[in-house]
Amino acid sequence: MINKTTNEQPTDQSVLKEGSRMSYLEKKEEIRNIKQGEWFTLRHIEEPKPNQVWIRNHYDQSSKTYSISNWSTGQERFVRADRKAYLNFTF
Repeated sequence: MINKTTNEQPTDQSVLKEGSRMSYLEKKEEIRNIKQGEWFTLRHIEEPKPNQVWIRNHYDQSSKTYSISNWSTGQERFVRADRKAYLNFTF
């Protein structure tokens, strides 16, 4: 599919979504492919609140999961490596 606004083909890491009001390009990655310290959201939100933004931390070898922490509260969570995260947002 071609993006209507820029006439570009979406890349393999981008998915073109057709919404009822508009089309937008969302960038979805697995947690394992996100660099340590990079910000992301767990759902596609164009303008997330501070408590909806997460930071990727270290990999825990014993549980085979990645540590992520909330940007505003510092709450730590462990998620599987194949969990999808969204990188294309305005914060």
